[in-house]
Amino acid sequence: DYGKIEHEIIKKDNKIKDAITFSKGLKMIHQDPFETLIAYIISQNNRVPSIANSLNLLSLNYGEKVMFKNKEYYLFPSIEKLSNLSVEDFRSCKVGFRDKYLFEIIECINNKELELDNIYDMTGDGALKYLVGFKGIGMKVASCILLLAYQKFDVYPVDTWVKKFML
Repeated sequence: DYGKIEHEIIKKDNKIKDAITFSKGLKMIHQDPFETLIAYIISQNNRVPSIANSLNLLSLNYGEKVMFKNKEYYLFPSIEKLSNLSVEDFRSCKVGFRDKYLFEIIECINNKELELDNIYDMTGDGALKYLVGFKGIGMKVASCILLLAYQKFDVYPVDTWVKKFML
């Protein structure tokens, strides 16, 4: 009962009422770690429409085509598919300066320098330090990846909106 939960939270801290009201209907989802990694590297200094366009282009150009209710869709490409791409291929998907980061992070995964499954067993702080050690992943990107793909609830992105609600 979300209403009951919200009521109890507000009872303990009335300052959070605006945040709860603002975010009504939003739910935490469990995302695929690889897709989340790529999406949040693309998200750096970028607008939502541009991020969506880049992810759609990656899927359209390199993902597997599936049919659902007579409509064509493209799945997010696998690590294996993206391993065959060059920096220029990433750039053609309109990822901007992030093209090199994507290329390098795929290399790190293939070389086993970055092992996404190992992150499940790390503490939030340890996982954060691990991820920011890779080029193209800063604190906010790492926090988003850890929160949405690994459910590390002790690590979350602090941006302008979070700061606004925390004050």
